[in-house]
Amino acid sequence: MKAEIVDESRRNEWDRFVLEHPGTISWHVYDWHRVLEKYYGLRYFPIAACDGASIRGVLPLYYVRTFKSGPALMSIPYFVAGGIVADGDESRQLLLDRAIVLSKEMGGLPITLKQYGVKLAGDLTTDGSYYNRELSLSAGLDDVWKNLDEVNRQYIDDTRSEPLQLEYPSNDFRGFYRTLRRFQHALGTPCASKAWVRLLIESGSYEIALLRRGSEIVAATLAKRFRDSVSFPFTCLPSQEDGAIRYAFRLYWELITRLEGEQVRIVHSGRIPDDGNVPAYRLGWGGPQQRYYYQYYGLQGKTESSSKRGWVRRSGGTVWKMLPATVSNLLDPLVIRQYP
Repeated sequence: MKAEIVDESRRNEWDRFVLEHPGTISWHVYDWHRVLEKYYGLRYFPIAACDGASIRGVLPLYYVRTFKSGPALMSIPYFVAGGIVADGDESRQLLLDRAIVLSKEMGGLPITLKQYGVKLAGDLTTDGSYYNRELSLSAGLDDVWKNLDEVNRQYIDDTRSEPLQLEYPSNDFRGFYRTLRRFQHALGTPCASKAWVRLLIESGSYEIALLRRGSEIVAATLAKRFRDSVSFPFTCLPSQEDGAIRYAFRLYWELITRLEGEQVRIVHSGRIPDDGNVPAYRLGWGGPQQRYYYQYYGLQGKTESSSKRGWVRRSGGTVWKMLPATVSNLLDPLVIRQYP
């Protein structure tokens, strides 16, 4: 068995491994590199552990360069996870060793591996400050409801008398993106560009979900599906007023109800820092924790949590809230590009 950079000729074998291995996620699929190349212009190094005609492990590695950190190799940039996935320790080590060889061939570039659930052995710096919850729908909705936090149940119940309707999948990209941009700006958080969000939807892995009261959008998200699992990135609300948050809880519950009937087995919470510093609607849904391990070769001092939290500490969102929308529209993608 050996690890090597494969080309399009082994794409089908690569994807067969990705679709059959329980540890992979959607961004491991070979063609995701087309999205990252199209928007960010990244070079792709698909490293596979090959055992004859079979692939036993994958590492989708990319060359990234930012003003903030300089050049590096990363798996997978601009998404929260997607590191080495393999059948066993031998193939994992082969993939890591090949990545280190590539790093040395390119002048000693640092490597970032965004591991989910599996921590790699070796001389690596590790940041384990984030987790995901995997809510199982297998036992049915009654069991899910019983195990929700009381806060979640209360918010959902508070909206039951209102004439709300789930629109999923929705074709209203304009309404969704307008809601997302206003929400992010009000939070003082840079927003993904319209072109990036549209690319995600056009990939076929993401669909728009809206909760409406009549024609009014009261909550919105994307539903990202892969095999029998789903997560809800880019959740947003049109208002920061007290009470508006309850519509996000109701949107999630309506989606869970719909997806349970479509044989979705796992609902992911998405990445949550250990300090729980995320919007309340991301919490309280239950399910066991799975840890993210951000692991680094040849990089000292800066980790995922220190980098992202450093931005929050320095800005506090205050500057971004004050910027006119026309200015932030231009600056947001430039800032996001610096945090792959």
